Amino acid sequence: MMDKPIDYYSRERSELLPLFDNLKGASVLDIGCGGGALGRMLRRNGCGDLYGVEYMSEPANEAARHYNHVDAMTIEEYLKMAPHRVFDYIVCADVLEHLVDPWSVLADLKNRLSPTGALIASIPNIRNRLVIANLLSGVFDYHDEGVLDRTHLRFFTFNSILSLFTKAGYVLEVVGPQYSPETETALMEWKANGVPHSIQQMVTMLSGRTIQLREDELIDFFTIQFLIKARLKN
Repeated sequence: MMDKPIDYYSRERSELLPLFDNLKGASVLDIGCGGGALGRMLRRNGCGDLYGVEYMSEPANEAARHYNHVDAMTIEEYLKMAPHRVFDYIVCADVLEHLVDPWSVLADLKNRLSPTGALIASIPNIRNRLVIANLLSGVFDYHDEGVLDRTHLRFFTFNSILSLFTKAGYVLEVVGPQYSPETETALMEWKANGVPHSIQQMVTMLSGRTIQLREDELIDFFTIQFLIKARLKN
């Protein structure tokens, strides 16, 4: 196991809670459940049956104290035996970017949701300004956590997240940015100093392509991760 911060498997992920419509009595599958902190929060908010999947055995054993059942295996192994159309919610909190084939996993998970169910996810944003700045400086270093977590196998932007889910047969209800507190002030400084225009010029010089940055798109550069809620396509 790669070394992780001491609280890596025990974070509650309260930012995901607003994505759940009605947890009372809901059946939830928490993929990559870690030590079960998210599940404990869902229990406090009325969650019914709660199941987890966690590859690392130590946090899986901890989570099992609070869940109906936890399978200590990979999601790919779990999907070979997972029940069909039973879960009101499936949670993939910082999971899909760790998978070899998140496209196939998402498509398979679709068959495990109840007809009115929703998939809740969080995915890091590779378009973050700090990643871009380091790359232009010749730096692409991995870390113990964050956007460039050394265990990430896939990287996504807002547009590639849209593609990921729609191709797997979902309708996206929410793709919300999560960003740092200083973003509003920093964005004002960007606009005052002509940074958006400079980015557009840089893209043209580097690739020969022309882009037009929309006002609402600028937030992408400050976004750490996207919070996602998706339902089955009718």
